[in-house]
Amino acid sequence: LDFGIELDDDVLRSRYVKENDPHLVAPNNVITGATVRTSRGGTKPIEFVGELKIRKKQQLDRLDEISLRNLGISSISADGTEYGHIQGIDLSGNLLYDWNEVMLLLEKFPSLEELNLSSNVLRDIVNDLNDKNDD
Repeated sequence: LDFGIELDDDVLRSRYVKENDPHLVAPNNVITGATVRTSRGGTKPIEFVGELKIRKKQQLDRLDEISLRNLGISSISADGTEYGHIQGIDLSGNLLYDWNEVMLLLEKFPSLEELNLSSNVLRDIVNDLNDKNDD
């Protein structure tokens, strides 16, 4: 039984690697231990040129839209203060079931204009919001 994970700052940061993270996929533009066979029967290392350039474009502070698809997210606790610039979030394929969590997400990401919640297990919105009002 999977109860999911909480969307927190660690989940956000893990999805988008820091620009200066020492764990490069391809140090010196070569993927360590990965080779392909050449037409002459030899082997050649696989090159990954531009990893640092790609990382520069994938920094959370520079992105307007982020994708958190299929991560098993069931609740929200991300601070959101440093992510106030985010305008779009794709949360499709997660385990969100409570509309109150969606409301919390909207509070934490005040600039949000697009939100994809497809393929979640959200309950009936009337029941969730009535439960919150009963508190």
